[in-house]
Amino acid sequence: MGLAHEAAGEPERALPLFRRARSIDPFAEPAYHAEASLLLRMDDPAGAAGVARQGLANLPRSPLLLSDLGLSYLRSGDLDSAIVYLEAAVERDPSRLNARGNLAVALERQGLTDRAIEQYRIYLETAPPGRSRDVALRALERLEK
Repeated sequence: MGLAHEAAGEPERALPLFRRARSIDPFAEPAYHAEASLLLRMDDPAGAAGVARQGLANLPRSPLLLSDLGLSYLRSGDLDSAIVYLEAAVERDPSRLNARGNLAVALERQGLTDRAIEQYRIYLETAPPGRSRDVALRALERLEK
């Protein structure tokens, strides 16, 4: 139901439903992810980080929630923390493209160019066509100059 409200452009109606889902099942990874993602889209990285941390308390090895927490830190400008959590997400699930792409961005912003290049290259090996792939390709080209 929360996803339906979110899709209808009603985030204020979606949030309590995601919270209720988490209270019913504290191990419901999709509920934590849905709420954290929505909070990020609502420009609330601190709120998203809190939700991801709550989920990780119950699901400490979840690459999805590690990625959510890393992205929350990236959006708030805490690059050191972003890198730690995004690296953990990629380590637990190397195929998690969004975590790898966000890791490349965090490394680039931190000035760790060689590591960023490596992550962009790995990302581009399997990324599907689209805007994110195009952005990553341009970033890699810029860094390799």
